Amino acid sequence: MRFPCEYVANTFLPGLRVRIAKKMSMRGYPQTKIAIHLGVKQPVIASYLRKTLDDIDNSIMAGILDELAERITSDFVKGNNLETIMRTICTRCKKLRMDNILCSIHKKLLPEIAKIQRCTICRGDIESLTSLENVKILQSLEEALTNIKEIDNISHWIPEIGAQLATCREKTENLDDIASFPGRIIKVKDDIKTVSLPEFSSSRTMSPLLIWLHKIEPRIKWIFSIKNRTELKMKLENFNIPFIETMFLDTKWNETLNNLKSYSNFSQIKVILDTSGPGYEAIAYIIAQEVDELLEITKSICLNKLNP
Repeated sequence: MRFPCEYVANTFLPGLRVRIAKKMSMRGYPQTKIAIHLGVKQPVIASYLRKTLDDIDNSIMAGILDELAERITSDFVKGNNLETIMRTICTRCKKLRMDNILCSIHKKLLPEIAKIQRCTICRGDIESLTSLENVKILQSLEEALTNIKEIDNISHWIPEIGAQLATCREKTENLDDIASFPGRIIKVKDDIKTVSLPEFSSSRTMSPLLIWLHKIEPRIKWIFSIKNRTELKMKLENFNIPFIETMFLDTKWNETLNNLKSYSNFSQIKVILDTSGPGYEAIAYIIAQEVDELLEITKSICLNKLNP
């Protein structure tokens, strides 16, 4: 008898660890430092670096492991906390079951399982644990993106690093309460696309900001990042859309947010215009209570003419 979790323990996680070790080594990290991050001894890291990827996984999982290893390596480099890193890995593992990827691998480990019609062993009770609220939130994100795509000139406002669109539950406390599009929303010629469907716990940059905003003003449930173009401030003034200007939100997080908190009319703010430092793109954040409000603000911004 072979369980789906055996593959995760014996192949998925070892393959991920080896990839992370190799990526960190390529970035100049010594083996002792890599060992600390991965919670193993230095000789284990040495053995990881000697391995070839063909020894530990198959083509089905290779791309997924490569992408996940890159994300975790970036987390280590940025100094992100352990909770964020572990949540990212566990969320991806859950998605393997929801997308039936683990199911196909399990059938190879245990051919008899293929005889079970519409097998849901790998998925367990995940679907039944998914609340109606979660389903509605994910659907609302997809609908919001569909409407955003139809806005004229929207592609001109997508940041080079990609845009982020996120929303949250009525009671939001941590990353698990935020839903967004993994891999961001990217510009492809004059169109915008996403690399995957929306999911919870996927955004590690937008989520902390939405959580913070929601705690200060609980009615805020939506956020959308766009380019902070030179004409944006003039557009907002012309349409009487309340905004506030910040600097170095990416690099001076606590200081910037503390300044925002002290702003007396913060509950009226609809757009945050951030001017970043060298090497960081200037980003604007549209914040709203409801998706319709967010769409209206976005449409106003995207109009070619300044006059309403």
